[in-house]
Order: sequence, then C-alpha cells, then structure tokens
Amino acid sequence: MKTSLCSLLITLSLLFVFQEKETPPQEQTPSINLQDYVGRYQADPTIVENFILDVFVEKDQLWIKPSHSPKTQLAAKSTDNFVITAINGLIVFNRDAKGLVESLTIAQSPAASAKPLIAKKLTLPAPSLKGNATFRLKGHPNARIVAVAGSFNDWNQSQVLCGKEADEWVCRIDLKPGKYTYKFIIDGDWILDPANPDTEDDERGFTNSVLLVK
Repeated sequence: MKTSLCSLLITLSLLFVFQEKETPPQEQTPSINLQDYVGRYQADPTIVENFILDVFVEKDQLWIKPSHSPKTQLAAKSTDNFVITAINGLIVFNRDAKGLVESLTIAQSPAASAKPLIAKKLTLPAPSLKGNATFRLKGHPNARIVAVAGSFNDWNQSQVLCGKEADEWVCRIDLKPGKYTYKFIIDGDWILDPANPDTEDDERGFTNSVLLVK
C-alpha cells in the first residue's frame, strides 16, 4: 500500500474512531435524492485489502461507515458532492452513462498529500440460505448487512450474506469436509462467532473461529 493512501486511511480511521458524538443533522439540498447513493462500496482490493464503505440513509440524512469504524454523517455540498467536515474531506459520487451511481471518490483537502481513494459500488447477492454448513448469530437486530467470511471464500465480506430468521442471522453454504476458519462481519465490523469456543490464530496474528465439517 502506498504511503499516501495509508495516510488517507489513517486520517479517516482517526476521525471515525475518536468521534464520540454524532454530527448534528445537516440540512440537505432538496433536489438531492439520497437513495441514489445508498449501497456498499469496495476499494480496489489490489490497493486496499478488504476495505468497504457502507452508505445509507438514516433520519433523512446520509451516512457512511467504513470497515472497522463507526458511522459518520455526510453533509451535502452539491449534487453528488458531500463533505466530511471534520477532516475537510470531500466525497464525490460518480455516475455511469445511464446516470446511475457506480463509485465514490474520497479526497482530502488540496493541501493534503494523500491521493484520492476510489471505491466501486457493489451489487450484493441474496442471503445464502442453502447448504450443509450453518452459521448462526443471535442479536444485532438493527444490523444492515451481516456476512460470513473465511478461508472458504478468501475472506470476502460481501459474498456470503446472512438472512434474518426469528432473532438470529443465519447463513448456510455448501462446504467440503475439512477445517475452516471464519468470522462474522456486521456492517463492516469483524467479530468471532460468540457461540463457538473453538478458535485459532493465523499466520498474520488474527484470531478466528474454527469450523470442522465432517
């Protein structure tokens, strides 16, 4: 990862981690349809590993939540242009030839050295509810996207999604016999399976849950 890009991500992380209070609501430009921007965006995985940004509307305001960080509000500057005021950062939503939002660009102020970060808008699959291996996660009723990622799908956090069943998030996939490591991802936040005491550390120093498929 290039130094300039590291600088941008570190700056964003510091903003999101140390933000103790939600940004006061900002009045949005009436002509802007906030639903145009809603979705999950993924940075180029060859540049930033497994880095996603979820954009959503809450209380008639637009919010963004990066991987591993709390949400923060976006203030409209003009159509397709929003500001993260705490870092004087600009988020630009890019449209395709049909006028649909296809990506976003995060840029710092002109004085900053970090290069813009471009994230492509993803088309998420339907929840995976058929298979011989079942993953269950209780609680988290207000989560928007719950997924399972592991050694079985190269840790892709936007590929195997869970669906709601009663008070649980459930995911089922077909796995061949063997040992797999995995984690749940709740709106970009990675957690161990709280119902599974079996864990192990990988070669990168991360602790993951372990599933044995017979």
